[in-house]
Amino acid sequence: MRFDFLKASVNSAQLCAVEDNIFNKDLFLTIDNFNPDHVYRWNQWKNKVVTNYGYTIYMQHLLDKDSANNLKFNEMFQSDSIFNTYKNQFRIENAKAYKYEMRLLGNFYDFYKAQHDKEFASDVYVELKNLETKRYKYLYKTQPSFNTFFTWRINSFLSVFSAYGTKPANAIIFSFYVIIIFGFVYLFFPNSWDKHGRNRIINRYSFFIKYMKSNSGIHEVYLDDKNDQLMEYEEFKKFIENSNKTIPAFFTVTALPLYKWAISSTKLTAAFLHKIDIINGSWNDLPSGKRFWKLILLIGAFLVAVTYDIFIKILNSMMLSINTFTTLGFGEIPIKGLPRYLAIIQGFIGWFMLTIFSVSLISQLLN
Repeated sequence: MRFDFLKASVNSAQLCAVEDNIFNKDLFLTIDNFNPDHVYRWNQWKNKVVTNYGYTIYMQHLLDKDSANNLKFNEMFQSDSIFNTYKNQFRIENAKAYKYEMRLLGNFYDFYKAQHDKEFASDVYVELKNLETKRYKYLYKTQPSFNTFFTWRINSFLSVFSAYGTKPANAIIFSFYVIIIFGFVYLFFPNSWDKHGRNRIINRYSFFIKYMKSNSGIHEVYLDDKNDQLMEYEEFKKFIENSNKTIPAFFTVTALPLYKWAISSTKLTAAFLHKIDIINGSWNDLPSGKRFWKLILLIGAFLVAVTYDIFIKILNSMMLSINTFTTLGFGEIPIKGLPRYLAIIQGFIGWFMLTIFSVSLISQLLN
């Protein structure tokens, strides 16, 4: 059954409360006077309300077309097929019916705003904007123009992205998805932030194979790999020591601690590896009885190292994606090839989405 709330309020002193109802069908609703003291719970007829004024226009339209007088006015009010055609088509296409529908929703929106009911006001606003989006879609199909196309598409995007600005949290979720997707793409391409790049795992294999073939300890293999870097520091140390008598003492006193600090991480890592050395000799020198357990330890250590490398690789790609999305840039795009152009596109997407998020957030704060 459909209801028509005509003259919902007799006078401003009378309290009208419509709440806790269950409407199984859509309904016609006309409220002549919205009094802030009245109670209308939007959740009971959400997405089910149409205005009686607009539907009257539709019925008159049908009667004018019915030359055989087969249609009855009262029967038309109860016809589901006629009602659905009005709701899904006529009120969108007919300018007068559309304006009546927008006026009803607008009155509800102002009513809930006056009552400081942000939840219902947001629900009504979303329904109002959904109707507007459908109207612009129809206008674009009948009278194509860039303005109608842009308004239709931007409304469709805002509907999903932030519920027309009523849910800024949705914008954060979609932004997170964009960062993850582009970060996944960057994962397979080298960038200047990741010095080892795709050679990380290859270098890890080389290190462990070299360790198993050598009679040296794992810490010695590690220091051998770092030899070039350590030599630079050693040359710096010798340079400072040789210049001791020809330069002010301040530079000598401060430079040597700097040297020790520079090599401290390498030395600490080497000391740690020395403590946990697994083989203590080459793999071939191990007795066959000990190889199984040593192999388990080696595989475990290798998997830990590779997991760390993969984590760093993922972290670098995510940081690159975040940096690009937020359009920080640091003055450069640290990636080459096709992803470089994708980074530009992501930067534009990030600028656009963050702008909408900022507007949505400010709107919510001000309201």
